[in-house]
Amino acid sequence: MMKNLLLISSFFVFSYSLKAQEHFISYHNDTEKTLIANAKLPDDYMKLALAAKMNEADANATVAQLNDRIKQLDWESTANQKPEKRLKQLFQMVHATFLKRYEEKASFDRLFTTGEYQCAGASILYAYILDKFQVPYEIKEMPTHVYVVAYPGSYNILLETTDPAKGYFVPDAKTKENYINALIKAKYLDADYVKKVGTDKAFDEFFYSKTNISLKEAVGVLYYNDAIEEMDDTKYNDAYSSIAKAQVLYPAKKNEFLQNAIMEELVKNFKFEDVKDWEGLVYNVNSSNSDEDKKKYVEFQFDNLIQKKLWKAAQKNKVDEVHDYLEKNLKDSTLKNDIEDEYLMENARYAYTSNNYDDAQTYIEKAIARNPANPQPKSMLTDMIGPRFNGQPSVETVKSLDQYIAKYPFLGSDPRIRSICLYSYSYLTYYYFSINDGQQGDKYLKTMCNELDTHNNYLNRNDAQIAMAFGKASEFYYRKNGKSKSIDVLNIGLKYVPANELLLRKIKVLKDSKY
Repeated sequence: MMKNLLLISSFFVFSYSLKAQEHFISYHNDTEKTLIANAKLPDDYMKLALAAKMNEADANATVAQLNDRIKQLDWESTANQKPEKRLKQLFQMVHATFLKRYEEKASFDRLFTTGEYQCAGASILYAYILDKFQVPYEIKEMPTHVYVVAYPGSYNILLETTDPAKGYFVPDAKTKENYINALIKAKYLDADYVKKVGTDKAFDEFFYSKTNISLKEAVGVLYYNDAIEEMDDTKYNDAYSSIAKAQVLYPAKKNEFLQNAIMEELVKNFKFEDVKDWEGLVYNVNSSNSDEDKKKYVEFQFDNLIQKKLWKAAQKNKVDEVHDYLEKNLKDSTLKNDIEDEYLMENARYAYTSNNYDDAQTYIEKAIARNPANPQPKSMLTDMIGPRFNGQPSVETVKSLDQYIAKYPFLGSDPRIRSICLYSYSYLTYYYFSINDGQQGDKYLKTMCNELDTHNNYLNRNDAQIAMAFGKASEFYYRKNGKSKSIDVLNIGLKYVPANELLLRKIKVLKDSKY
């Protein structure tokens, strides 16, 4: 049983289990779906094991026929016999009635149609019959085998279903010794340990102290076996359904591992246009925290989604839907942050190129708040804000620009923003002095001078505009205060724009003037 495990390149130890993704699970019929979640009694589990391959009517009929045959075994007629003898007779009758030929890959339904069986299915049958007869039992699971022990702890009668001739097993001392020697030779047991604890204890530990599983879990083993076969046949959709059901019935690390491995195969053919496919990918990456390649694959596919759905198809709602799912369900915080950064930046760019500046700024501001050290959103915010102030300056625009700089201090050191500030101050200086508003003109003249004294990192410094501002200020002060004040203003201007022809010419005119 289970000898042909698919070789998988890497193995992960999972510290948590995930709920099976319902989108990827198909059911043979409604009975199977109902019983996966609600089976409680032995009859339920027997019907579930059959419903995995049979329709509901055939499964019900098979269980009814099985119960009739169990009655015909006439267990009560042997009540006066010793348990060993009764179980031996039962073993022989079950094999004669049901178990015709051992077949490693036989599905459970074939046990009742062709008489072909494998160890997990036959053990379920024995457990079911023993339960009907109220005989205590344990179902034992080994890595590649399942068997039943009747009267555990007392008679310890092993029902080894793979061998109809020797499967009924009540070993004497010599038999135990032979088995132990064979196990030591095959390196299943350590000779020193056997010597320490004794043959009887070593034998009992090996055969009777394996993992006990319930009837429900044994049915889970059937589904696990189906998943292995389907995976070997590259029927990955069927395999995922089987292993997900196995995990519901028998939560185990091996099931988590195989479920993730199968999802890896499914993911390779996903188009990632619907949330369903992303659910599979998230399940996969959440189950593999140490695998950086899987995380990069998530980022790669999210980038593809943005390019296809946002930029090419203008389907922002599709990107939002996937983003929201990833935000809620990804476990890895670094991966989630990387996805969020790209989402914000790409939406900002898209909104900006669509002339939706308010949305663009909202996305960028969120990106900056999330990661203040990241230079990319800062640069993009500067790119967005700058063009807004490239028109004719006003008091309102200057106030707005000052508010941005106060909120985002990094803007204050950007050469593009500083150029806009300088141009705005020089323009307003010129404007207010030209309309004889000396109070406002003087305010912006001082602001412009302070700007020039404080900063020197300008992308575009408009010296002609600066000179015009000082020239217009000198005209105002000439009319108000006379030649001396006007020349003083022009000389201050020459400090900032040395040898400027406009300012030098005005000084010469004033000096040559008699007034």
